[in-house]
This record gives sequence, structure tokens and C-alpha cells, in this order.
Amino acid sequence: LFSFELYRISADPFQCGHPGERRRPALPGAKSPRLDLILTPEKIVPFATALKRASEFAVKTLRAEIRAPGEFHNEPAPVGPNGGPAPPRPRSEAEIRMVGLLEQQYKLSLDVSPEGEAAYLACVAETKILDGEIRAAREPENVLPAAMEKIA
Repeated sequence: LFSFELYRISADPFQCGHPGERRRPALPGAKSPRLDLILTPEKIVPFATALKRASEFAVKTLRAEIRAPGEFHNEPAPVGPNGGPAPPRPRSEAEIRMVGLLEQQYKLSLDVSPEGEAAYLACVAETKILDGEIRAAREPENVLPAAMEKIA
């Protein structure tokens, strides 16, 4: 924005004139925001106005609820038996092992010795395998083959 303002206040566009005419150079760092405004610097939005618009947009954006494309609306948390929060779901054996592995991975990340690095890489590999198992357990079976069998 500031370079646009420098261009707006210091540009002296060449619009024909006398051959060999010397023009006043623009301030250093000044540049036009768009090519179509090079010859008409008076059409460039002043810095104060642009800053005010940007600030208003930021305030409006932060006050509004903006969601990324495909993001779902926040739903209220499930209610427990006494009106409080619902109890957490029980963790599977693999999820409990994952907690232990992540704690071990954190401790190994602090060890910068060659042995610690090797143990850390082994822990990361095991974590990756266990994560695949957890994801496979959470996802339902592939329903496409079953649906194809019903059609046939």
C-alpha cells in the first residue's frame, strides 16, 4: 500500500510533450498498483482510505463467523446424563498405545545423540504404523464391493 501511495503523490506520467523533455522522477520504491493506472495516478486510492477500508474489513471478518469451504457448522457438544458434558468415549487398545508412543517420541526428541536419533526414527515408524491401524479401525469397511454384490 505504501509503495502505491508513493506513486500516487510523486508520479509525473509522460503524456507526450516536447522531445527531450526532462521529467521529475517518482520517489524510490514507488510503483503503480495496476498497469491501467500508470498514466492516471489521481485514480489511485489514497493510503489513508485504503488503510481504513482494510481495517474495517478486518474487524468485520473477525466479528463474523467465517468458515472454510466444506467446513461444517459447530454443533453443540453432546450432553451427559446430568446436563453436563458427555463422558468421553472409551479408547481402543491401539489409541492407548498411541498415547504411550507419542510420549516416548517426545522424550526421544530431546535426545540428540546418534542412538537417540535412531530410537526416535524407530518410534516415528511405529507411530505411523499404529496410526494406520487406528484409521482403519475408525473407517467403515469398503462399502462399494458390498453394494456391487447386492446389485448383481
